[in-house]
Amino acid sequence: WQTVSFIDRFISFTCDVSLTDRDVHERARRKLPRHEREDARQFYAKVVAAWYLHRPLLVIAAEPIDEGTPRLSTTAPEGHFELWADIGEASPRRLRAATRLRPTPEIFQFFYDDDHLDPLLTALRGSTENWVDKIHFIKLDPDLLDHLIEHEATVAGTTSQHWSFTMPDDQTLYLAVDGAFFASSITEISIWDAFQKSLLGADLN
Repeated sequence: WQTVSFIDRFISFTCDVSLTDRDVHERARRKLPRHEREDARQFYAKVVAAWYLHRPLLVIAAEPIDEGTPRLSTTAPEGHFELWADIGEASPRRLRAATRLRPTPEIFQFFYDDDHLDPLLTALRGSTENWVDKIHFIKLDPDLLDHLIEHEATVAGTTSQHWSFTMPDDQTLYLAVDGAFFASSITEISIWDAFQKSLLGADLN
């Protein structure tokens, strides 16, 4: 069972999204609940990931999520997932189940702490197949998330934020939030390289 988490408040986001690689340039709006027990970093990681993956029909699941439910997703008219994304600690069970969906959706795992990959890297040591090769592992900048938390604290009580989310390439992020400006990165990593490094670390220990 899951611990009940009550909604503390809703925050409305208006965002000018510019994703050059995907030729996306538009203004979008979302209203997201902040749950009283939801980690602030996790919340803003979810917001950043949503703009990174921005699509008109993108669904952001309510927290706490049900088993098997992606935090971010899009669904085809026929009912299957076209996009499946999770955020935070990588769950081998959830990711493996996503890779077994048919047809296979685009699968993303966002993380902002290297330790978030530990459960997956441990599980891979006992695997006889490379089932993670179709998953996109995306590293978010933890410093950026902390800046967003600090910014929220300076405007305590507000229930709306205006963002400008600009990615001129597939890694560089320029973000403006209510007049505060941040430069950051969003990086896709090779899970194979991370796996090899974890094996090397295990051998050294």
